[in-house]
Amino acid sequence: MKDPKLAAKFTEEEIELFKLGEVPENYTWHHHQEAGRMQLVDYETHRKTGHTGGYKIWGKDSDK
Repeated sequence: MKDPKLAAKFTEEEIELFKLGEVPENYTWHHHQEAGRMQLVDYETHRKTGHTGGYKIWGKDSDK
């Protein structure tokens, strides 16, 4: 990772998974309400948080 502050938030194993194009099991992709914006977030936090759902707003039928 090029950003040392960002890299410090992850373990070496997690960074290696990112390099392989994989997502560590403690994280998930969040569909932000802004069309096309995805955020990598903590899985448990995401699961417990209520959503309107960015995917529902701009999902498969969106122009993005």
